[in-house]
Amino acid sequence: MALVVACAVVGWSLRGFLLVSLVGHEGTTQVGIIEHDMGNLVAGTKVRATVLLPNTTKIPLRIKSVRRDCACGVQQVTRDFIAPGERAELEVEYAVPAIVGSVRHELLVEYEQEVPPTFVLIKGTVHQWANVAPDHVDFSTVLVGEQPEIEVSIRTKEVWPRSERTAKIQLDYASIVGEEASTCGTHLTYRLRFAPPATAEHKRYHGEFLVRWDENEGRVVRVPCVAVLEWRYAAEPRDVFFGVVPSGATHRIGVQLRENKRDRSALDLSALRVRHDLPPSFYVGPLVTAQKDVLTLDVGIDISDPCFTGLIGGRVEILHADDQIICSFPVSAFIK
Repeated sequence: MALVVACAVVGWSLRGFLLVSLVGHEGTTQVGIIEHDMGNLVAGTKVRATVLLPNTTKIPLRIKSVRRDCACGVQQVTRDFIAPGERAELEVEYAVPAIVGSVRHELLVEYEQEVPPTFVLIKGTVHQWANVAPDHVDFSTVLVGEQPEIEVSIRTKEVWPRSERTAKIQLDYASIVGEEASTCGTHLTYRLRFAPPATAEHKRYHGEFLVRWDENEGRVVRVPCVAVLEWRYAAEPRDVFFGVVPSGATHRIGVQLRENKRDRSALDLSALRVRHDLPPSFYVGPLVTAQKDVLTLDVGIDISDPCFTGLIGGRVEILHADDQIICSFPVSAFIK
């Protein structure tokens, strides 16, 4: 009859315990150390191993307890009584950790008879259950109107059924636009797209791409994602603020528009136009080509005849002939 052995976590080194002589009374020499190599292990899985416990003494042995140095396994002994020359089987169920590399766990088998215990060393090498390339998704700098795509490849050690996969991307304006799987289900390819609208805030976006194995707790692929949204032309200054403007004053600020370098066709600068929703106190001058890929634009304010006080402002947009916005920046002032 099988004996289920309670496994207590011990706070002292099992190796230190085994420094005690492994030889008892005459004829009671029992094997001191047993090594069991589980080989290559897949992170996040559960594996079973069977360790043989021989009785190398001349007396019958009864197993009293099995103790371990961690809370990672469940031990079961097929028999608690071992005759001389016979063997018992120690069954170990091991939850493989997510950390890649060599692992080892120690079990201590103690007997009711006056013989030294048996030290069982269980070891193996943990490998990732999935290899992902690239290990992060960087859409880089994205200009308004662009919709870049990146492919993510996932190779698994085991067959991953389609019915047990859940994929999603947690990044604003990004989506999964394609999914392919090999016939055996161990190679997956996802195509991700970042497609921000013209109204999206220009900033750095962070998120992640996740694929979960629904029937395997702890099995999930996580890929960090990042994108930076910019206009085709960047305004300097990015935010035109005149500060506190007293009644009767006039101010002017020159704005430089510099094209973000990118391998794309040149724009017809003669087809550019300016649009804004600023109050009448503001004026916006014409676009002037200062040098290649650089435009200048004057924005001014005239408070010679103020009709109100407080914060006023709006936005200035530079449009191409097809009404595509290539640059936009806020303008404001506080009228005193």
